Amino acid sequence: LWRHVTRAINDKDQMRATQEKFVLEEAQRQEARERAERPWSPRLFTFNSDTNEWHYKYA
Repeated sequence: LWRHVTRAINDKDQMRATQEKFVLEEAQRQEARERAERPWSPRLFTFNSDTNEWHYKYA
């Protein structure tokens, strides 16, 4: 994931390291935006509002 940044740092290329870091961070921001648009629903647990606890579906 960070290999291009690490390589640029090891090569003492600050401009390339900064650019590679920016690309990574933008991809992470985009993924976060996409996750925020989709409602999250747990696949393996259900919430019991009477007991205020989560329970494993397959137990």
